[in-house]
Amino acid sequence: MVSRGRDVADAPPDVAVGARGTATVAWSLVDHGIRTADNPAAPGDPQDPTHGSPLTATFPQFDDYLGIDAADRQTLVYAQHRSGGGKPRDVVRSDRVLGADWSNSTATAVDPVRPDLMQVAVSSSGAAVALWQQGQSPSLRNQPLHISYRPSAGAAWTSPERVPVWQAFAPRVGIDDAGRVLVAYDRIADPFQGGVWAVRRGPTGRWEKPQHLIGPGNEMFGLAVGARGTAVVTYGEVYDAGRPIGPQFTSRMSPDGSWGAPVRQPQGPPFGLISGAVDLDAKGRALIAGWDGRHVVGRWSSPDGRWRKPFVVAADVSNPRYFLLQAAVNRRGDALVVWGAKTQQAQLWARYKPVGQKWTKPVMVTGTDHPPSWFSAAVGECGHTAVAWTTSDGRQVQVRRAFPIP
Repeated sequence: MVSRGRDVADAPPDVAVGARGTATVAWSLVDHGIRTADNPAAPGDPQDPTHGSPLTATFPQFDDYLGIDAADRQTLVYAQHRSGGGKPRDVVRSDRVLGADWSNSTATAVDPVRPDLMQVAVSSSGAAVALWQQGQSPSLRNQPLHISYRPSAGAAWTSPERVPVWQAFAPRVGIDDAGRVLVAYDRIADPFQGGVWAVRRGPTGRWEKPQHLIGPGNEMFGLAVGARGTAVVTYGEVYDAGRPIGPQFTSRMSPDGSWGAPVRQPQGPPFGLISGAVDLDAKGRALIAGWDGRHVVGRWSSPDGRWRKPFVVAADVSNPRYFLLQAAVNRRGDALVVWGAKTQQAQLWARYKPVGQKWTKPVMVTGTDHPPSWFSAAVGECGHTAVAWTTSDGRQVQVRRAFPIP
């Protein structure tokens, strides 16, 4: 347990795992405060990254706001409200060495910000990108995407820079070891050029031509960017309740920026619609996971992008929680899949695969007295894993760690 006694927000926590297995969890409070804590605990936990600022702060609604590099230096992004808790908002970027205090970073004035779409991605060297969508207009034309870029750990962040795309919806961002940034997004408002798109930025700041991955009627599920620049985007047809109704596809980008043709995946898996259950190791091996009825199904690719035969991660799951699913892979290829089920209470289950070995047996992560409402999972560079979740009563943030067996 990393938090108890104060109401937590109805939003996912985020978790990062260091090289020695320490897990850092970040979460929002109902009263618009933010907190972080380590497990094992660091002095002063839980920490307030705002250092008691009278201005209210919140994390985004999804779990891409905490990143970590190969030297265990962490980066955090959050929204700070400058008008007594109301609009407008600033994007704040903060960093620290694992176990230390968060820095007091200067806010980037962007007026206003949609805090639900803020994200951060960090490379092994500490190069990082923060992404956000600006504006509150119902028209997507009036909600441009912006980034701020940092070339290495400790370097200065660039001023806000507009991403040269239009009508972008539900964007995702990633970064590779060379500092190249990839943004993938939907264009659902355009009946002719709609569908899923992607655009890449080089470390010098030059944006490449946006690439149209698939046409209208499809929405993006997830994006993963590998260390050497390989990327995989998952997408498919979705109806109003957020469940896929048609074929599922993946598109793969090579390190040189070229995209392969869409690959239709076996019918069924939605790849985890909230978290995007897709990830890559440093060699470009991709793992996707999703639901096929009551089964959790996974599929690996080879480093050159050829998809292998699907396999069952969990069969006959009791009352599947379709929006509780995540896959995580570290640089060397250790993999973790976490999914939701329900008997008397909601539960999280997990299986772990050390690189070159078989999958472990399923393990129930959450206790029966602390059912989850949201969760986040991570695999550290040395194979340590962590799952963090908010309890359904809104009173606690829990974390459970596991260590690789030598």
